[in-house]
Amino acid sequence: MAKWWHVSWKRLALLLVGTFAGLWLLAGAVRLVMDQLQPWLFTRHLKQQTPQLAQIPIALPDQSLVPLDGKPIEFYGVSMATPWKEISRQHAFPSVSNWNFKDGASLLVISPFEADHLAMPDDPRVARALGTESLRPGYALMNAEMYSTPDDVKWWKLPKQNARAGTLVLQKAFNQCHNYGKFYSVSFGRLRGFQEGAPTVAPYKIHLDLFDAGDRHYDITILGDKGKPIPLTQAQLNSMIASIQADPKQ
Repeated sequence: MAKWWHVSWKRLALLLVGTFAGLWLLAGAVRLVMDQLQPWLFTRHLKQQTPQLAQIPIALPDQSLVPLDGKPIEFYGVSMATPWKEISRQHAFPSVSNWNFKDGASLLVISPFEADHLAMPDDPRVARALGTESLRPGYALMNAEMYSTPDDVKWWKLPKQNARAGTLVLQKAFNQCHNYGKFYSVSFGRLRGFQEGAPTVAPYKIHLDLFDAGDRHYDITILGDKGKPIPLTQAQLNSMIASIQADPKQ
């Protein structure tokens, strides 16, 4: 029987090298699998936390227009008609403006510059994932986000495909999902975009992302007073959107 000191050092070295190589390959395989599964696992978790991500825009149940005889407002170079007759308080700042109406409604507008900055962070990784050559910031980007869902990320897809789909879903979670209700696609007058929530549906909050022909972004939120229904019909809201136009005073 060979003594331990008679063991071939060459064989031992080969055994150690083989063991190390095997462990290295195993670690690489595990990492490859995790890199492949991570986007899928993350979007599954995101879907559980934000079920609304599974929604995509649907047509408005009421697309009618009605005359508006309320107090018009002006913001960031445009004017908009409203159905509310008296403003109780208003504040205008470079980045955001808001109005409170005695009828029981509040309206908040983020400046187009700030809205675009929030919608598209200045991150080269986001740009690479989305492929900005084919998907530029503005309506096209938000449209892609709104029609993206966590189910678009598949464990079997290529990493590049999942990176784009996952980034769109994450952007949708950050920018569009306020848990106000259903998403609607809207197009009235010079504006097109998306509406989240409805005037008479709890929690009585509406968020609008609207874009004009020049891709100028209007981020508008309308609330009811102290959680009450918004004194507004969908037809009146449609007419408010249709009334947005360049302010002749500017």
